[in-house]
Amino acid sequence: MGLIYLAVGSWLVGGLTPLLPADAEVSARSLLANLTSWIMTLNVGSQEVSGYNHTTNPLNRSIFINGNLARVLLGSYRLTGNTTHLKEALRWCESFAAEQVIIQTAAETDGGFWGVGYPITEPLRNGSLYLGDTGSAVTALTLCARLSGEPAQRQRFLVALRRYDHFVRGGCVEAGCGTLSRGARASS
Repeated sequence: MGLIYLAVGSWLVGGLTPLLPADAEVSARSLLANLTSWIMTLNVGSQEVSGYNHTTNPLNRSIFINGNLARVLLGSYRLTGNTTHLKEALRWCESFAAEQVIIQTAAETDGGFWGVGYPITEPLRNGSLYLGDTGSAVTALTLCARLSGEPAQRQRFLVALRRYDHFVRGGCVEAGCGTLSRGARASS
């Protein structure tokens, strides 16, 4: 059921609500309200979603799941003005940005990446890198940078985004830089 909620929530957040007939929009907003109520019970901002059985579902630190949950909260804020949802999403973005691993790129600039949070035995610093999964989380961080009302916070988010851009474009030169490497001098 949670994955269905996430898919519907992402659909709503994607801005399709204005395309719905009036009665469908009311139902969609009700579904969004139920979804965000559930998300707010998960402690998303901690970067470690609560309520998961680690034995059967080790994805509680997965940056793409947690990033998508934050994106739903951001979308809800934009649709409803609920600042509690914005604050929790910004809290997730703070914890996500703080987890960034800073590296030297092949272009000799500061870069940064995140492990995806699975397998659970791997700390984020050493975890596998998947650009698609990381892209979901980075999208949430981009939205947080746009919606943050605090200049210092917005700057922290923008610095992390620039580092990630440098990493994607320039790869890394350090051994142990996750399992993805690009660039002429890259190694892993």
